[in-house]
Amino acid sequence: MSTNVQNDRLQLVCKVKNFELEVYIRDSLGDQQIRCLIPYPKPSCFAYNGDVTQNLSSNITVWTLAEDLRRDHRVNGEWSCSHGTNNERATVNVNIQGPKEADEVSINVRISGPRTVKNHQAFMLICSSTEVPENQDANFYVKNEVSNQVTEIERKCKTHLNNSMCSDIKSNELVYHAPKSSGILTFSCAMTIPLFGELSDCMFVQVIDLTGPTLSLDSNSPILGNTVLTIVCTARSAENEVLLSWTCVNGTREDDILVNSSTTTFISKLTYQVKITDNGRICTCNAQIGSFSSTDTLTLDVTTDCSKNGATGAIYFAAPEDKNRVNFYDDISHYDEIEN
Repeated sequence: MSTNVQNDRLQLVCKVKNFELEVYIRDSLGDQQIRCLIPYPKPSCFAYNGDVTQNLSSNITVWTLAEDLRRDHRVNGEWSCSHGTNNERATVNVNIQGPKEADEVSINVRISGPRTVKNHQAFMLICSSTEVPENQDANFYVKNEVSNQVTEIERKCKTHLNNSMCSDIKSNELVYHAPKSSGILTFSCAMTIPLFGELSDCMFVQVIDLTGPTLSLDSNSPILGNTVLTIVCTARSAENEVLLSWTCVNGTREDDILVNSSTTTFISKLTYQVKITDNGRICTCNAQIGSFSSTDTLTLDVTTDCSKNGATGAIYFAAPEDKNRVNFYDDISHYDEIEN
């Protein structure tokens, strides 16, 4: 859920994953302000004040409040959007302090980043605004719906324990490490815009139960040409089936699945007789769960077998008449007889 100010009118924007249930927006006092029925065959919404629209392609509901409501005491505070009557709910804080001189200017705060990550993965979120916020500052809020804990991360344009940093005077960045458990994380960021107060935006990030993929070789580098090499790709998940695929060489593939009490290990092996022309070849293994995928790569380091190059070898011997003299020959054919 997020807020916009468009032509001196406050907008509340609510995005859901799929329009499967009714959508409700309630004000800071908990009173229902709009109700949208399941939008099939077409959207059907009821608003007590203002205008409401639904976009079926983006799954977004937008309520534009009437102008006089911006000065009503019920505008400021925490608004909520619910999808159905269960626990699918998002909130946003509204704090409107006054109008801006240029009514035609749209003031927005946006949070952006990946929609799906692996457990334990570090990923970046960016909070940006069309206007410079007070103190060039943003607050990040993280709600982990798995553990139901809320963490506030204040941004002060300096290094933070979670690797936060400022990218420019209108943007702030947060590097966050996903938890080990899967689920849905709710992130929001808020900025205080001079003359308007606090505006915010939120997004959902799905944490996928996936470790890997990881590539390994059964031979140390460098690899000698004509070596029969096995490349192994390994991925683990306790909750999902992992599909492994290759972009590498046309070798013999063998897949296996190992199951224990805590996790399932998915293994794919490629066996291949490498050639010297494979030197520098990049091999990639892709692990896919639904529409989410993650990859690992390695580069083959192949060298020539020194026993099969042009030189047969080198022979060293000392002549009897001069113990300090050593003759060097590149090929045994250059010498016919060795005397004792």
